[in-house]
Amino acid sequence: MYSLIGLVNLAFEIYVLIIVVRCVLSFFPHNPRQPIYKFFYDMTDPVLQPLQRYLPPMGPIDFTPLVAILLLMVLRSVVVFILSAF
Repeated sequence: MYSLIGLVNLAFEIYVLIIVVRCVLSFFPHNPRQPIYKFFYDMTDPVLQPLQRYLPPMGPIDFTPLVAILLLMVLRSVVVFILSAF
């Protein structure tokens, strides 16, 4: 069971890292069709786009990745708690 919890933790950490990399890449001029950018946008858009509809824009700063990371941390805690109960 501990290996499953470790795997869940690893999956969440990798996804948070992908969100952070997308944020860093957004500071550089890029072509959205470039494979590396396309990969990061395709991986994070399913989580970030629904949040962007509910969060109002606050100037030039997008707080959606921060909210997504916080929600992922809460979700990870819930999933690990449920898995550890078994």
